[in-house]
Amino acid sequence: MKYIILILSVLFNTACTTVSSSTDEVINEKETKPHMMEITDSDELNQALLLATKNKDYRLLVTSGRNMNIPGVESSDYKAAIALCGKKYSPTTGDVITSEEQREARKKVISFMRQYNEKMLIICQENKHQLTEK
Repeated sequence: MKYIILILSVLFNTACTTVSSSTDEVINEKETKPHMMEITDSDELNQALLLATKNKDYRLLVTSGRNMNIPGVESSDYKAAIALCGKKYSPTTGDVITSEEQREARKKVISFMRQYNEKMLIICQENKHQLTEK
C-alpha cells in the first residue's frame, strides 16, 4: 500500500511540474512572438506585418494540429503558397480544446491568422517577384 501511495505521489508531482513548465513556455512564446497572441486589432495586425516585412520573414502562419491548415489560403493552393513563402507553425492552435474559453481564444487566433496570411501572401508574392526581376 505504501508503494502505491508513493508511486501515485511521484506521478502527481511529475504531472504538475510538466504542466507548469509547459505553461511557462507558452507565456514566454507569447512575450517573444506578439503576432501569435490572440489579436484581432488592426493596429496589432499591421505591427506584426511590419515586423515580419522588416525581418524579411514572409512565411505564412500555419495551425499546429494533426492536419495542416493555412487560414486565409485555399486548400488547393497550400503547396504553392508554402513553396513560395514558407510556413511557421502557431503554437497556440493545437487540436486539443478543453473549454469554451479555449474555443473562443482559438477563433480569435484563427481570425488573426487569416487576416495576416491574406496580407502576407500579397507581400510575399511582391517581394519574390522583385527578387526574380533583379
